[in-house]
Formats: sequence, structure tokens, C-alpha cells
Amino acid sequence: MLIDPDQVRAQVKIDDAELRQYYAQHLSDYRVPDRVKVAHILFKTTDKNPQKSRLSKRPLRRAESDPRWRKLCGIGQEIL
Repeated sequence: MLIDPDQVRAQVKIDDAELRQYYAQHLSDYRVPDRVKVAHILFKTTDKNPQKSRLSKRPLRRAESDPRWRKLCGIGQEIL
């Protein structure tokens, strides 16, 4: 069975108000979850203040030791 798009367009009439109403009622169908692609994660690990330097290394240590963070950060993975 073949459907001719031009025939369908000629038979179906939807006005702008109907489209807006449908869209408003189904807004969640059109939402896309936020996504982020990160190419680099930089950590400053040295500072003149030893306290700041120690605190700045904390996220890096976590990334190196937690398997989930390792996977997220690509640690131990070859990146092409």
C-alpha cells in the first residue's frame, strides 16, 4: 500500500490553534534530557597555599579511585 503525501495533505486540515493546543498538552513528549559532552576535565593541583593545593587534589583523587568516575573521565581508556 502506497500513501501519497500530497493526497494526505489535501485531506487533512489542521489550523494553527489546534497545533498549539496539541503541543501545549504534550509538551513533555518534546522535551529532551540535558546532555553534555566533555572533552577535557582540568584540575589545578598546585597552589601557593598548601591547604588549597590539598583541597584541589581531592576531586582528582576521587576520579582516580572511583570506577564510576574513572569511566566518566575516561581514565585508563584510550581516547581517539
